[in-house]
Amino acid sequence: MTNGEYSTLEKRWLESILEANELRLAVRRAKVVARKGWVRNIKVRPGLITAQVTSDTGASCDVSVRMEPIDEIWDAVLERLANEAALAADLLGGRVTDRLAFVFEEEGHDLFPFDLRDVKNFCSGHPDDPNCIDAIAVHFDFAKLITAHPMTLFEFRGRSQAELIEAMRELRQTDTVEATVAVEPSTTSVEDGTALLDGYWERGVVPHLAFRVERTHLSETDALPVVRALGPGPGETPPEDVVRVLAPLMRTARRRMDAIHDRAESDAVEMQEAPDPIAAESLDDLLVAAAHQHGSLTSGFVAKALGIDPREARQYLKWLVDEGRLAVVGRARGTKYLPIGADLPAESAEEG
Repeated sequence: MTNGEYSTLEKRWLESILEANELRLAVRRAKVVARKGWVRNIKVRPGLITAQVTSDTGASCDVSVRMEPIDEIWDAVLERLANEAALAADLLGGRVTDRLAFVFEEEGHDLFPFDLRDVKNFCSGHPDDPNCIDAIAVHFDFAKLITAHPMTLFEFRGRSQAELIEAMRELRQTDTVEATVAVEPSTTSVEDGTALLDGYWERGVVPHLAFRVERTHLSETDALPVVRALGPGPGETPPEDVVRVLAPLMRTARRRMDAIHDRAESDAVEMQEAPDPIAAESLDDLLVAAAHQHGSLTSGFVAKALGIDPREARQYLKWLVDEGRLAVVGRARGTKYLPIGADLPAESAEEG
């Protein structure tokens, strides 16, 4: 048995168990118990996991797993995450990255068990053995649960999804209002930065896949409230300093985008109107729209954008090919998924 069998979250949760030499035999048997579906009725609350484990004889036992919640540092962790948009997005998007876990470690608590002493197991069938097969099987089942629903890990460690979303929105709204007041005189007419925050975390669109260019006039004196709304830059650089540096770059980039847009509009080639990713109501619609926006998609690109395994991303794209919504060219690592109607290279063949 190798760690390659497990997802990243599974490995992180099971690490202390898998590395304990004295548990090697119990781990093998517990893995079988979990795979056979004998762990049932698993429930998660702050600091407590409960489940029932049955056997092939029909016998059943109750298992509980306890780990001290980390309530006392949540406020400090959330404040740090609120100041880093990428980390806040990871948290609210249910992505438990190494960087996110490291923030907890820096505040003095491990998000995952560091060793066997960090968790306390109890099994009604083996009350004298805290690391019995049934208890370890529950850990395997919980590891799969947090892989499918990462927010369950935060629930176990002391904060529900609803509490996290509410706390993060309050923190980022407070920071935005303070930053706006600090850098903008009351007589200046500036777009309210909180308008970005109101829908930012609930937009439901994968920003890596979907983008849209709107043709609006951008003058040399326009303020950049979106940049300010994101908070201080690296090293706590004041938002106003970030704006001062980025403004010329953004305006230059905007002029070049406008020029490209103008050239595209003047092209005589008839093109199918691309679907709008912002209006996508499902992942399928979003992927098709993204293929139009980007010209083509790869399984690696989609996997990175959605935070999923490349094999899962490849399956999503193949389904769309089977449904006639995307075309596929190339093979193996060179496979690309194109919108229907796009020009296909003559040498390209459909992936088998």
